[in-house]
Parts: sequence; structure tokens; C-alpha cells
Amino acid sequence: MDVYRFVAKSAGSTVVEMDLKRPWGNQPPGRVVRVTINVH
Repeated sequence: MDVYRFVAKSAGSTVVEMDLKRPWGNQPPGRVVRVTINVH
């Protein structure tokens, strides 16, 4: 399990996207995680 911490600088919305791929070759990512963050 990985834990990522983000700190909001102001209210708003953004999308965080992370993909798991090997650092070599041209293969597409094995997994993509896309999360929308809303800060009020």
C-alpha cells in the first residue's frame, strides 16, 4: 500500500492522475488511477 498526502493551498477542484508503468519501453500503463479532489 502506498500513501500520498496532498496539501490544498486554496479552495477549488482538481484531478490527480497517477499511472503505473515501467521506466523502460513503450508499453501502456498497467494501471491508471484518476481521482477528483474537491476542497471547500
